[in-house]
Amino acid sequence: MKSKQLIEKSQGQFALHGELSFDSVGDLLAETETVVSSADNIRVGLAGVSHFDSAGMALLIHWLRNAKKAGKTITFYDVPLQLRLMAKMSGLDRLLNIADLSASVVE
Repeated sequence: MKSKQLIEKSQGQFALHGELSFDSVGDLLAETETVVSSADNIRVGLAGVSHFDSAGMALLIHWLRNAKKAGKTITFYDVPLQLRLMAKMSGLDRLLNIADLSASVVE
């Protein structure tokens, strides 16, 4: 049995755990409405993410777009270096609302 990857810590506050990869994001995609409808200002912690690929990035962008359509904001924090670098190299750092991105990534 798979452990839960998305944990709601409080209203509008979530933590993701495990892998955000092609094999795992399908289950998390089903959680989009839970995340987006939780609050006006949503925060998702990524410290527990052990592996990340482009499918994981696509999931975060999907959540961001859905939150924006609903007139809400979503911020990703405690972002692993792998994701920060992927976002920076792909130019998605300007789209994703990653807390303290510039503090940890060399220009």
